[in-house]
Amino acid sequence: MRVTRCALAIMVLEAVLLSATPTFAQIQPTISFSPTNPEIGETVLFTINGVPADIDKASWSMGATGCDGADPTPECFPSLWNDCKSHAFKYASQGTRTVSLSVEVGGNVFTAPAVTVTTSSTGSCASISFSPTDPEIGTKVVFSIEGVTGIIETATWAMGGSGCGGLSATQTCPPEPPWSGGECRIYPFTYDSGGPKSVSVTFDLEGGGTDSAGPVTVDVAYSGFCPGVLIFLDGFESGDTSAWFSTEPPPCVHDPCETGLALDPNCDPCVAQICAIDDFCCTGLWDRSCVDQVASVCGQICHTCDHFFCDPGSALDPQCHPCVEQICAVDDFCCTTLWDRDCVDQVPSVCGLTCN
Repeated sequence: MRVTRCALAIMVLEAVLLSATPTFAQIQPTISFSPTNPEIGETVLFTINGVPADIDKASWSMGATGCDGADPTPECFPSLWNDCKSHAFKYASQGTRTVSLSVEVGGNVFTAPAVTVTTSSTGSCASISFSPTDPEIGTKVVFSIEGVTGIIETATWAMGGSGCGGLSATQTCPPEPPWSGGECRIYPFTYDSGGPKSVSVTFDLEGGGTDSAGPVTVDVAYSGFCPGVLIFLDGFESGDTSAWFSTEPPPCVHDPCETGLALDPNCDPCVAQICAIDDFCCTGLWDRSCVDQVASVCGQICHTCDHFFCDPGSALDPQCHPCVEQICAVDDFCCTTLWDRDCVDQVPSVCGLTCN
């Protein structure tokens, strides 16, 4: 029987394809992983070997729960973004685990020989994230403790540099900071100088236990400035006055009648009086004790305004803030009809305050 060249080529191609595609009998999945001696919280990449290009499903048993409560028995179904040939996992504690795997191909299930993974006693699930990642001097950076379940009761941060307003490079978060819903998972900080800052944190969990995270490096640009502060934008005290910037006294980051971040004593005369006798209010937190001193130290009564007096809006109650009362004494339109731009513009001249 004569075989044409075309038919012969087809037969050869079919033979090549058959030899490249393993039969079910040839499928023998195995597991490899790296690193082979991981720490707690270190990413371990498990890879499936000895299977065809396309699989239908991969079912893992990792031997223990992972960081952030990760499922110890994950399943993977292939998609355009994931061929399920690998799986990343972080162990939350020290120990030796047996990792097993089954792979489904064409309706058949194949089991890989189990491997053992030993996690050392060092390392942690905890890590630090921060935003923005490229701050300038004077930009608020919000740090967050990631990879930890449960409530973080207290935290001591090493910020790697001092902050605007004379803030220390070491910051301690008390049990109920007002910005984080009653726990110390996040902490905001504003650097007063440029350059790389090495940030780490040690924290206590509710119910006991101490952990740490970091260090991470924050690269603060030499541009920007702290409000109300004379700084050198070139990062050096070169004496080149073209590199200097100065501003008017900074506005308060929140009303002295509200709890929140520590206030700059230059932002309000009452704040300056309070911080002169209780410096925690300007170096740690403006807490309830600081708010109470608005009345006891400054003789002012705290009321809640419908909106911030530096923003145009509806007419304000003159009793909601001393500055509002002063402005309405000279311009009652602001408290009877509308708190317009003219009212806002009177804040510096009448109250001696600065709106940002």
